[in-house]
Amino acid sequence: MDKNTNLNAIIFRDDICVHQLPSRRMPRINRDSGLWIFNWARDFVSQGPPGEELRYFEFYCIAHLLKGRGVYRRGDASDPVELEPGMCVLVSPGVRHHYGALPGCQFVEDTVNFCGPAADVMQKCGLFRDGIYRIGTAPVLRQVMELAADPSEHSQLNAEFVLREILLNIYNETFSRGGNDAVGQGIAPLLEAVKKHPEKNWSVSVMAEFCGMSINGFREHFRRRTGVLPKIYLDRYRMGLAASLLIGTSLSSGEIAERCGYPDPFHFSRRFKSVTGLSPVNYRRRFSKNT
Repeated sequence: MDKNTNLNAIIFRDDICVHQLPSRRMPRINRDSGLWIFNWARDFVSQGPPGEELRYFEFYCIAHLLKGRGVYRRGDASDPVELEPGMCVLVSPGVRHHYGALPGCQFVEDTVNFCGPAADVMQKCGLFRDGIYRIGTAPVLRQVMELAADPSEHSQLNAEFVLREILLNIYNETFSRGGNDAVGQGIAPLLEAVKKHPEKNWSVSVMAEFCGMSINGFREHFRRRTGVLPKIYLDRYRMGLAASLLIGTSLSSGEIAERCGYPDPFHFSRRFKSVTGLSPVNYRRRFSKNT
């Protein structure tokens, strides 16, 4: 297998470096499966940062740092994150970022680039989430590269399977740690606090302060962790809790509204009906275990 492939063109557009999709047509087997692993680099060495300009990809990328130290910064973040061996970076199409070695350092990485409808589905369902993750120093992407280098349908399908398995392992490992990746610390403790004290005034600013993040940074990290924005998550959790209390307790609607963080019981009733289609009273009548 060739050490590196470089099928995608790189151009500069409006002070940003754009890594384009390859011009050649996606092979039939990859069109049918919905996933095309078209570019990879093995033991790629960077001697220094590629300038401060931002870049974005027209495809999905997973980069695994094996040696040295690097730095990563999203275009909408003020502070860069230092990278060390064993970390990997997931980047979706169109996400502006800066990524390179620390000044005076070099790093060695493996990278795999891919695209297709199946990749879009993985992103939509949360299997592929932009961010920095710890996956260890074993070169886990090598099997993907070796299989993808073989154009046979058998190898292409197996390359896709191995790549999906790697992404699934990252997802499961992150989930088992409470959703914390290397740049999203604080979200899991917040979710526990919300569950313990749903009655609290959990405004976005309060939640961001709890996590020690800026409001914009918090919204992005929260969305990556849960798949939804903070207000949507909070509303869904409170409505689910209210439904559970209506069914399993004899608390009044006003008491349930207060427990779920709705000081105005009339607002609670209107919101509950808009979500479930039933008023709290009618919901209890229909589903209560005690009736």
